[in-house]
Amino acid sequence: MLLKLGRDCLKTRKHKLGFQHWIEAIDPHRRYGHNLHIYHEEWCKADVGQPFFYWLDIGDGKDINLKECSRLKVKQQRIKYTGPVLKEMAL
Repeated sequence: MLLKLGRDCLKTRKHKLGFQHWIEAIDPHRRYGHNLHIYHEEWCKADVGQPFFYWLDIGDGKDINLKECSRLKVKQQRIKYTGPVLKEMAL
């Protein structure tokens, strides 16, 4: 189901932003959605039958380094969520 939803979300520009938020929210490493989106497009082209994050981190896509977004950039740029507890700790 998630595999199909991920592919379907890219059909329109309107859904692209929603997809980028969705993919970074479900990423266990909290990588930036725009960067993941670039690799997701490559994954769609490959049609390998592996789940996206498996393909990206362990599977056939683990050694792919794209010119538009380096693997290092994907690894370094992460989302940091804040909430009431984190805000209180900062005070």
